[in-house]
Formats: sequence, C-alpha cells, structure tokens
Amino acid sequence: MKRTGLFLMGAMVIGFACSSCGNADQVGKQQLYSNATLVDSEGFTFFKTTYEKAAYELAHAQYALGQGVSADAKAIADQVIATYTTLLPELEQLAAGKQVVVPDPGALAFNASEISAVEDSVAVRFDAASYVTHVQKEHKELINQFKRVSRNTDKDLRKFGSENIAAIKEIYTLAGGHGDEGAHH
Repeated sequence: MKRTGLFLMGAMVIGFACSSCGNADQVGKQQLYSNATLVDSEGFTFFKTTYEKAAYELAHAQYALGQGVSADAKAIADQVIATYTTLLPELEQLAAGKQVVVPDPGALAFNASEISAVEDSVAVRFDAASYVTHVQKEHKELINQFKRVSRNTDKDLRKFGSENIAAIKEIYTLAGGHGDEGAHH
C-alpha cells in the first residue's frame, strides 16, 4: 500500500509540474485569438488606439520633415518625433506587462507611397497646412485617450496617462489647438 501511495503521489506531482509548463504558449494564443489581457476594456482600447496613432504620427512627421515644410510645421514634426520616439517604447513595455499585443498585426500603418501617388496625380506637393490640421485633429483624440486612462482602475495606466498627457497637450497646442480646461460636460 505504501508503494502504491508513493507512486500515485509522485505521478500527481509530475503531472502538475508538466501541466504548469504550457502557460507561456497558451497566453500567446489567448492574446492573439481572444484578446485576453490583464487590463479592462478601456485599458485595452487605450493601448491599441494610442499605439496605432502614435506610430502613425511618428512616421507621418518623419515624412513631413523630408518634404521641406514651413517652420511651423517643422517645429510640430520635430516635437512629434521627440515625444513619440521615447513614448512608443514605454507604451510597448507597459503593454507587454499587461499582456496586450502591440503593434496590432492588422493596424493601420503610414504609407508615404500612397500620399506621393495622390500628390503626383493631382500635381500638388505636400501641404503643410493640412499636415498641421491633421496633427491637431489626431492629438485631440489622443488627449481624450490619455484623460480617460489617467482615471483608469489600473495604477500603472493611471500613472502612465498622468505622466504623458502634458506632452500630448503640448503638441496639440503647438498645432494650434485650444484646450477647453474650463469646460464641463
């Protein structure tokens, strides 16, 4: 009886140890196929939206600088590049800790050839004014995302949102946006 009990106990320990080894692969599948994360839906939306917009804006700013834009548009593009060059790796690291996959495999990516094709077909060069308007519009949406996440239940997201919202607001203001600090909803 003692041998049988020891054998069963040993088999149970080995079975338990082997079953716990597969979690890393299972988490990856859950992330990719069912979006299982360690944050709520608002945090998930923040990661996906913010990463996609920030990566797009960074590439768009780099493209704008290559087009010989005006001094105002150059200042905005420089600020966008300076902000998102440091913000994107931090966002990736935080997302990885919360088991959110960024960049999203199906996310919108900036494609300069599409803009060039449109410009060539219409015989119009890069328009700095429309770039500034674009930056203003996108950063207004980003400010909303950072405001929401700065009130999230996850302390890491709250901290990240609170620490970085000022940089996003600075770009928005530089692009001519006006904050509505006194507005109540």
